[in-house]
Amino acid sequence: MIKQHYLLIMVIFCMIAVSVWLQQTSPPGQPPTTTEQSIDAGYDHFITNAYWTNWNDQGQADHYLSATRMEHFPARQGSVLQHPELITSKHRKPSWAVTANTAWLPDANPVIQLDNHVVATTRLQSGTVRKLYTEQMRVDTRQMLAQSDLPVRIESISGIVTGTGFHADLNTQRMELHNQVRSKHEDNKN
Repeated sequence: MIKQHYLLIMVIFCMIAVSVWLQQTSPPGQPPTTTEQSIDAGYDHFITNAYWTNWNDQGQADHYLSATRMEHFPARQGSVLQHPELITSKHRKPSWAVTANTAWLPDANPVIQLDNHVVATTRLQSGTVRKLYTEQMRVDTRQMLAQSDLPVRIESISGIVTGTGFHADLNTQRMELHNQVRSKHEDNKN
């Protein structure tokens, strides 16, 4: 738990160090290669093709987080991720993969908020795939709990369940839908 925070702090520190180094090595009169209008945009640095490994207390990889671009906003104390992917480790059963168009990653909080076309995929013990679709999902990466207040659609081989709002324990695959729950049995081939 503490290692995750130190790892995130170390990654941010390394990004700042690289940014300072690049500013010092930029040709005179030209902007550094890692800042595109950083003052106007509000972010102090960015990383393309970012990838993090978060470790558990036993020293095993717990989950991985990647993004095509990460922009850190010091005033907002967090980062915006473009096309993030959160994948739980193979050590964690069941494993999940969660993708979205964007995400917000606070500097000192384990809850990542994924937005716009969020898709969470897991393989059930039977070997079948279950997919969850929503427009926004918050994931507590320490406890592996997910939730949303928006409409959700869950597809599996046995059918489709829809509702508004949910809470999911990604460790046990237990999901609770809050309102307007509908179920339809279909031969859905995932």
